[in-house]
Amino acid sequence: MLRILDDITAPAHPPRSQRQVGDGGRWRVEVVASPDAAMLGESMLVGDGGVQLGRRVEGPAGLRIDDALVSRAHTALALGKGGLEVRDLASHNGTWINGRRGATYVCTATTMLRVGATVLVAELESDPRLAWSEPSVDVPGRSVHARRIRAALAEAALDREPVLVQGDTGTGKEHAARELHRLAARTGQLVRVNLATIPDGQFDPELLGNLAGDLPGRLREADQGTLVLEGIGDLGLAAQAKLLHSIDTGLVRPVGALQDVRVDVQFVAVSLDDAETLVQQGRLRRELLARFRTHCIAMPPIRQRQADLLALCDAVQPLERPGAAATSWQQVLGADAVEVLLLHDWPDNLRELRAALVRLGHLAVGEERISGDDLRYVLHARRAASGEFAALPHLATERPPRVSKSMPSRRELTRLLGEHAGNVNQLAHVLACDRRQVYRWLSYAQISRAELERFRRGAQAG
Repeated sequence: MLRILDDITAPAHPPRSQRQVGDGGRWRVEVVASPDAAMLGESMLVGDGGVQLGRRVEGPAGLRIDDALVSRAHTALALGKGGLEVRDLASHNGTWINGRRGATYVCTATTMLRVGATVLVAELESDPRLAWSEPSVDVPGRSVHARRIRAALAEAALDREPVLVQGDTGTGKEHAARELHRLAARTGQLVRVNLATIPDGQFDPELLGNLAGDLPGRLREADQGTLVLEGIGDLGLAAQAKLLHSIDTGLVRPVGALQDVRVDVQFVAVSLDDAETLVQQGRLRRELLARFRTHCIAMPPIRQRQADLLALCDAVQPLERPGAAATSWQQVLGADAVEVLLLHDWPDNLRELRAALVRLGHLAVGEERISGDDLRYVLHARRAASGEFAALPHLATERPPRVSKSMPSRRELTRLLGEHAGNVNQLAHVLACDRRQVYRWLSYAQISRAELERFRRGAQAG
């Protein structure tokens, strides 16, 4: 029996090595976390012939994942009438969709899949004309949303017409403005001004400057560059008329001057509010909005950019773990932590994400992977009056049985390997489990066969 999933969001990634299967494929599946480092970023378009995920799948329609927790043939993906059909192939550890295990699903929106310790995102390619674009520092990721933003910014960078960037708090509007400035290759500065902070009657000296030159004005500071205006609806209507004049003519008249000064500025307005609502409320001149609507870019909430989330983590809060080899969050987050990361709704977007990462970085040290429980603690903790964190209700996310609290940490596994000279049979006896389970844990903790051999050679040398 098929189960239709709720419409939870809408993103994913294109290649590093993108392969298309069949002619009509418009669903993309991409690996975003896996113990198989070679598969990270691997992307495949699901066509008429479908796709199989597994440890031993073969052929162009197979996504082969070297993950000890993945079965030889684990999951099948196929295009169905209602969306993307996901079918578990009687795998040992099951197929998990949006945190829940099941046999068969039909996905109608961006969906997170988990097979073993590998996390993938399936996304509908709603616009086949949308071109591939390389991720950038300010607009990272390969999802449909990320590519759409980059395409709109690239188009806006071709001329000096005004640009309107809208979106909720923390969605990256300022990042988009920086990316536009970079793409336009303008030789001047990127200048930001919050119009809501300019006192009444101070528009002229603040924006236009004065004749004496001790106040050059933001417009002249941004000459040959980009001027980013925040809170345009907070600017008085008379001041909006002056701003519109400068946009239309490229002229600025400083306070006390008798002649205009010509400037070449790319204007970018960033706004939390719906611009049309501001016009209806009488807070924004319609003719000014019309000028900024030459290029209008909408920044989606990050919960709609699931495939970009790990790239966004590195963009907003680069990983800092002294003494550790890992350089990105993708390398230190366990599969269960990635799952929690992708399922959280992030109401404050990048601001909340950065705050979580700052606190998360304090919870784990060395080479240990950050667990889903670590991330749940951070997301569901609240500062109490005593200064301690108070735990809130647990996320309603099931936990695959093979990745559970009974799994030893990487540090514990390496300690036991040292004590028992790399003998897996002895580890299985000590841990009261099957030796195959020990090998799964070693794989999940990214302890390679080469490391295992070093423990054995060290014991022989001793």
